[in-house]
Amino acid sequence: MLIVKKSYDFSKWLLNHTGKFPKSYRFSVAVRLENTMLEFTELVAVANMRAAKRSLLHKATGRMLREVGKRDQPVLGAFLARHAPAMPRTALRYAIERLPEEERKGWLKRG
Repeated sequence: MLIVKKSYDFSKWLLNHTGKFPKSYRFSVAVRLENTMLEFTELVAVANMRAAKRSLLHKATGRMLREVGKRDQPVLGAFLARHAPAMPRTALRYAIERLPEEERKGWLKRG
């Protein structure tokens, strides 16, 4: 659970700071950093879903995915398209809580 919390804290910190990069770096370095962090977050989420048997880990995974969705909703959609059927219900509910109601209902039917 510590890795989930630390990766969540780091991704939140990183996403807040890359917007402050100078314009010349924002579209080269910042985009690569953000994409790498989002890929790492996805890997952590998948690992937790497969290994976790505790609801606290499911909640943490869902919250982390929710934060990814706030920043880049297509990334969240792509992740859910691949993993929603295998996700624990708690993680799925937390991940989709900021989506529009119709979209939430669609994900809950799939999952």
